[in-house]
Amino acid sequence: MKSLKTNGKIEKTLASSATSTSKQLAFISNLGPRYIPRGAELSSVYITAAPELNSKFRDAQNRADKFGGDPDKWVKKAGKVESAQYVFDVHWEENISVGRVNWKIKYITEKR
Repeated sequence: MKSLKTNGKIEKTLASSATSTSKQLAFISNLGPRYIPRGAELSSVYITAAPELNSKFRDAQNRADKFGGDPDKWVKKAGKVESAQYVFDVHWEENISVGRVNWKIKYITEKR
């Protein structure tokens, strides 16, 4: 991972290696129910909340209680998945010892 630091704090962290979805994500289009398949490539991955960021992950203790792992190792991440018709803004929570949980499609933009 590549970090941009200001005053010793991580401002934004981008994943430099390929990342993919670890589960199938369902959504409804104008053609009915559809899904993003498991293993779809995520691009532009970044951390939205973490202990090292100015924006802390407020629910880290709850995730540690529910899924396990150290609360200080829980982070929220986001990335994009592109299909032929759509661009999806996908968010999830991650812990190094637990894996990825709580996948969500936040926004769907139709390509023109």
